[in-house]
Amino acid sequence: MPGDRVAASRLQGEKRAVRSIPPPKRDTERAKRAAAPPRSKPGDGRRLTSAANLPRMAGWNRWRPARRIIDVPGEGQREQTEGEAMAQARAQVLDLMAAGVRQCDIAKLMQPPMDPATLRKHFRHELALGRQRQMAVVAAVAFRLATSGDDPAMTRFWLRTRGGWRDGAGEARSGGGVVIQSMTGDDRL
Repeated sequence: MPGDRVAASRLQGEKRAVRSIPPPKRDTERAKRAAAPPRSKPGDGRRLTSAANLPRMAGWNRWRPARRIIDVPGEGQREQTEGEAMAQARAQVLDLMAAGVRQCDIAKLMQPPMDPATLRKHFRHELALGRQRQMAVVAAVAFRLATSGDDPAMTRFWLRTRGGWRDGAGEARSGGGVVIQSMTGDDRL
């Protein structure tokens, strides 16, 4: 079966041809940086390890709150779980937003600090809810002032904005209302 040997040698030749294709060239500078050990001293002229230098993995670039050591009655001390730390961070963002702190300042106060865009990405619901709480507190104070009778200007403001009332002088300036005339049977013809 000499024909089979020729076919087999042709197949092997094709395999060799496929293997002889050089691999694509890699960015050698990038490969050197990836192979370099992590740098930890800021004074030696080398770059510090940062998230930009670390490999991209699923969930690697996600912000995580700092875990604190907490006291557990009857058990002693333990580290917070990630869920407990995130719940505490969410409550902190909600309270700070309700108190009227700006988003860029909240981002700096978080542990670890983050970019304001990251804050909006991970805490969108808490930021919106905190703003609603802030407006509710201000509205409650305004309502209390309007209903107490101590501040007549606030009462007028509340009635104009929430009660639909309008000043009488405003109607006179706008040209008045509709004029109604009664017509007799002769006037209609």
